[in-house]
Amino acid sequence: MEKILKRMFVFLEEREWEKADEYAERALDIDLENAVAYIGKLMAELKVCRQEDLAKQEILLDENKNYQKACRYADQELKKTLEGYNETIRVRIAIVRKNNAYKEACKLLKNNTLHDIEKAENILMELGDWEASVELLENIIPVRREQLKCEMEEQERQRQIKAMKRRKYALITCAIAAGIALVVTTGVIIGANIEKKKEAADLKARGYCEMELSDDRSYYIVTGAENHSAIAIPDTYKGKPVKEIGESAFSKCDNLISVEIPDSVTNIGEFAFIGCSILKNVEIPDGVTSIGRAAFFNCTGLTNIEIGGGVTSIGDSAFYNCSSLTSIEIPDSVKSIERCAFWACSGLTYIKIGATNIGEYAFDSCIGLTSIVLSDNVRSIEQYAFRNCSALMSVEISKNVSSIGANIFYNCDKLTSITFEDSSTWYFTYNPTDWENKTGGEEIDVTCDLLDCFKSFEYFWYKL
Repeated sequence: MEKILKRMFVFLEEREWEKADEYAERALDIDLENAVAYIGKLMAELKVCRQEDLAKQEILLDENKNYQKACRYADQELKKTLEGYNETIRVRIAIVRKNNAYKEACKLLKNNTLHDIEKAENILMELGDWEASVELLENIIPVRREQLKCEMEEQERQRQIKAMKRRKYALITCAIAAGIALVVTTGVIIGANIEKKKEAADLKARGYCEMELSDDRSYYIVTGAENHSAIAIPDTYKGKPVKEIGESAFSKCDNLISVEIPDSVTNIGEFAFIGCSILKNVEIPDGVTSIGRAAFFNCTGLTNIEIGGGVTSIGDSAFYNCSSLTSIEIPDSVKSIERCAFWACSGLTYIKIGATNIGEYAFDSCIGLTSIVLSDNVRSIEQYAFRNCSALMSVEISKNVSSIGANIFYNCDKLTSITFEDSSTWYFTYNPTDWENKTGGEEIDVTCDLLDCFKSFEYFWYKL
């Protein structure tokens, strides 16, 4: 029996599947309850050379009759091994299914229908905490809903404008048909032209923007704009400064290519330029202190952004999916880059960061990123900050960084070098509370090879 089974495995190694199956049958003629012979038949059927490669199959083994018989007649140890192969396959299938579902949800989020957004939401809810499902549910889906709402409102506004024009045309036609006196008609037209000139002059004065007074009536807020290709926001209007770009102010400007923001502006509001997909260049002046949540969300044509030295905060998802950006410099004035701020900026290859705090998922999925420069102003990097930056090869942690979250380089497959400018005493812990309080950690030598620790393990890092 032993020689027959040995020959069977030799034939399997040589990929002679029929002969391997023949010798397995010979073994079964001698002992019908021989588990190893059924394993040989299973391997021959699946064209597997080594037993451990059974775990690499794409379908579960438990429906296979040879597998069932092998498990039935195997001793406890062998049965546990076989079941382990099947469980490995089960886990891998589940991971593939979840990955495919996650990708499908991400794809649906790029579509322009509420129905697809709802489908994506349902998928992500089923996935639970898989990948960034929670992040998408809490931040990205609300933003996409707001964007679509704005687009639908704009479509309705354009429909109403067209309907109004048709009504005006019908009224003029009826008036002419009724024989209204020429002199009256002329007077009406002249009056209308004067009114139009006044409106045009006012429109030009406010840079083709819609303005609204602040609650204290001390300054103006940009609340909307004409759908022009180029807009220059004025620094004053009617003798008062223009200080804010309001929520969703330019969200309906799908023709916008360039915008000039004056020094008087101090705040760029939430969703301010969301979906301005052909907007090319933006220079944020030193007067601006805050860039709001999703301010430039899905500005996929944006190739250049200059952030002024007065900016102190960059909001959640502020530059989400600005996929044409190739480089960016974030000044030391910035206190915090909030979560997902530059998520999926796939064209980025170089970033220089001066922000005090880099939020979680801040540069997630910047798949073209090859170079990161951290200034001495950086103090903390939160978890998953550079996740899925698959082109990143080396990183130097600047000397004043004292707090690092878990898995900041998760899925950075090409990363081969992480060095610390300050390699003095560092500690690691599994406990986020200990990390926040900088207590209870274990000392670690950061001059050692720690790549896997930053890529895969739930370690939190700090130095005192």
